[in-house]
Amino acid sequence: MKLSDGWVLVGAGMLMTCIGIGAMMSLATLAGWLLVQHDWRASTLIIGVAAIFLVLPAAWLVRDPPGHSKVAVLLLQAMAIGAYVFIDTLPAFYVAAIVFGLAYGGVMPLYAVLVRDAFGPRIMGAVFGAVTLFSSLGMALGSGAGGFVFDTWGNYSRLYIGAFVIGLCAAVIALTFRPVREAVSLHPHQMKPA
Repeated sequence: MKLSDGWVLVGAGMLMTCIGIGAMMSLATLAGWLLVQHDWRASTLIIGVAAIFLVLPAAWLVRDPPGHSKVAVLLLQAMAIGAYVFIDTLPAFYVAAIVFGLAYGGVMPLYAVLVRDAFGPRIMGAVFGAVTLFSSLGMALGSGAGGFVFDTWGNYSRLYIGAFVIGLCAAVIALTFRPVREAVSLHPHQMKPA
């Protein structure tokens, strides 16, 4: 665990560089596509609104206390799955699928980090086992629930809304976790008079 923390700290600069390069390449592609679909005023407005919704949360992550930024990945995953309700075209589906996939890929490694930060290394194995059990159970039941929802109502909207609400609840619960304090040793030779 200690090595992974060190890698995250050292690799953060490289990670941010890669994200920045990816954002620039995506922005150029998005701008080109928007200009074909709309005039330059509408394209600029769409890019501006998208920047507000992307930059403000990113600024919150940078300025926020450690731990809350980890929870932001849970929020991103919840928002991505909630976006499926509004998707009606194939390109929009691909965009949402990419965002959801990246968020899901970011959430899985965070389980161990959140568990360690919230419960400490002493009981980390037991807690991580419970987390893995319940996440696997949810993934196993999700396909059956999806089939039931589609067969009953003819679309997946209720499933996406339910998953969105569960994702928001997970983020709120994770925000309530406080870091574990180190145990204080009370050996007689370490005690000092008042």
